Amino acid sequence: MDTNGQHLIIDAFECQNDILNDAVELEQLLTGAINKLGMEILSSHFHSFIPEGVTGIIGISTSHFSIHTWPEHRYAALDLYTCGDQNIWPAFREILQILQAKQSDVYEISRGQKINNNTAFKKFTLTFNESNDEIIESQAFLQ
Repeated sequence: MDTNGQHLIIDAFECQNDILNDAVELEQLLTGAINKLGMEILSSHFHSFIPEGVTGIIGISTSHFSIHTWPEHRYAALDLYTCGDQNIWPAFREILQILQAKQSDVYEISRGQKINNNTAFKKFTLTFNESNDEIIESQAFLQ
């Protein structure tokens, strides 16, 4: 059995606060990304807090995708764990662009058998340029 996995933890800062308070739009955004990646959705639950904020989790056949938002701070925390070697970065770039995150700290953790062959932990800082259409990446690799 192949136990290789990818775990992404993202802190998205200076996001557009209206979308961070819209559970329906966030659910559509995340399920759209999962569908584009060809992953199977098993269940989905999103909840709006009063006066603001959203938490949501989508169970997928390869694990989970979750989000928790603080619109008053323009901050979103995202978490995706999936097994396999699929390139999931294009979907995350699109999500961050739609959230209009000005900066994001991304922690990528290799899990399972793959740890022995690759860097186990990577940290990226993604920053949108002034026109909000290009991402400039800086990377730090930790083992």
